[in-house]
Amino acid sequence: MRWVPLLLSLAAATAAAACGGSSASLDSMPKFRAQAVYPVATAPVAVAAADLEGTGKPDLVVAANGANVVTVLRNKGDGTFSRGKDFPTGDTPEAIAVGDFNHDGHLDIATANFNAYTVSVLLGDGKGGFGPKVDYRVGAGPHDIVAADFAGNGKIDLAVANRAGGTISILTGAGDGTFKVGAPIKVGPAPMSMALGDFNNDGKADLTVANYVGDQIHVLYNNGDGTFAAPAAYDTGAVAYGIATADLTGDGFTDIVATNIGAIPPTISMFVNAGNTTFKPRADFKVGARPQAVEALPRVPGWSDFAVTSNDENAVYIMHNDRHGGFPSEVLPVGKSPIGLAVADLNGDGKPDIAVANENSNTVSVLLATG
Repeated sequence: MRWVPLLLSLAAATAAAACGGSSASLDSMPKFRAQAVYPVATAPVAVAAADLEGTGKPDLVVAANGANVVTVLRNKGDGTFSRGKDFPTGDTPEAIAVGDFNHDGHLDIATANFNAYTVSVLLGDGKGGFGPKVDYRVGAGPHDIVAADFAGNGKIDLAVANRAGGTISILTGAGDGTFKVGAPIKVGPAPMSMALGDFNNDGKADLTVANYVGDQIHVLYNNGDGTFAAPAAYDTGAVAYGIATADLTGDGFTDIVATNIGAIPPTISMFVNAGNTTFKPRADFKVGARPQAVEALPRVPGWSDFAVTSNDENAVYIMHNDRHGGFPSEVLPVGKSPIGLAVADLNGDGKPDIAVANENSNTVSVLLATG
């Protein structure tokens, strides 16, 4: 994603954050309808949007760590959903990655299973269903997972953040839906979440990781062959949790945003890419209590907002990029204890919508954009 130029200095950003954002009017910002609520299996913690049936409209796949399943919500074509089947995973699925792992034209899924120390791979049938899981042993306490072609060979690989083990596992895809687990990569004491980004514009998928212990994020540059350079660390606010990437300054380089679940007051930290394989010191912005997942909300080329789940406030904060160094916020109510979220155009109107996994209400909230 690329955006129009944004004049943003770290000093201005910090000042704007300290004042609660910017003086820009929220009247001109995108709006969302009130939540539509859909029941799912027990304790949903992650949600992914993917067109499982080839209709052109994304369905939702929800990881329910209290039931050890993923629940499929089938898109009716207008951004409303019907509940499909539940599909078994390993014990305590915490995150979902989506991709065509076996090159059959159908989307498949992989889950990171915290208590099982495994990744479950479920191959899709193109009709909203999945075959039996195949499990791969990874490090201790896998908490997040992403999918990308790390080796540049046209085959989808997986990267897993092993929170309890302090490592990342790379699962190299064979292109037929099977994977080979590589040696663990040490990255901080407790890698909690991950995001993809091409941080040096070399056409390769790099990684960034939020560490729950140590108050840092790490950036790992892809060597181009499925291996990664040693991680570079950057200090965050207290207890980094979620992480996302986008080009915030319109300079053609991908920047990073992380949520700080332990910060008082709660914050997100923004790291602007310096364009020389390093990042500038962070700028912090206030957000809702116990911020967890964060995802970019693209608006126009060169301009992205962010959505952040506030676990204690039962809300999603929309952090609007005013293009002058400020992020005024808007608060949208959702279900109880929201954790994971996904952003996609769910009803085909060209606007990014939001789906949220609400752990303690056993629901998914869908917020459709109206402008």
